[in-house]
Amino acid sequence: MSRLWLRLFLAACLLASMLLHARAMRAEQQLIASFDIYQAITRVLSAHDVEILRSGWPRQTVQPRTVYFQRRGCSAASVAMPFHITTDASAKILNIELADRRQTIKYLEKSWRKQQSFELIMDWTSNAMLAAAGRSPYATVRQAILLIEPAQCSAGPDPVDWAQVWRLPVPLVSLLSGAMT
Repeated sequence: MSRLWLRLFLAACLLASMLLHARAMRAEQQLIASFDIYQAITRVLSAHDVEILRSGWPRQTVQPRTVYFQRRGCSAASVAMPFHITTDASAKILNIELADRRQTIKYLEKSWRKQQSFELIMDWTSNAMLAAAGRSPYATVRQAILLIEPAQCSAGPDPVDWAQVWRLPVPLVSLLSGAMT
């Protein structure tokens, strides 16, 4: 009789674990579906006291869902444009003049001067695997940021913590971590 109770107990534990995992995965999928990287960029820049502009570029170069901003001490505007990690995000393709400007690709805690699609996909994959185990503090969205700044403004350390764009809210991280333990 005790073996039957042990089997029932183990089956109940397994079922409870599967239900918690399904609940956490559903919560994460809802977050990803509602994730607006444009708003996240604006929120992070505002938190770092960076002035958000209406437009710093000529009308014909305006891209959808871009954030124009002005760093303190810079004479010209900068632009942050989200893009899908498998898309070519070259400034030349986007019809943006790069004279006296430097482009940087930002994704999670890394940055590149030129787009490295393979590295972006590998970083997303490792983040997705960590998220599936409930161990990633970042949303598993396939969007990176193309940052185009005046050359004189991009020298030195970046005062903006761009990884905050993808950081999950603390309760969701706790929920995802609790689902796997």
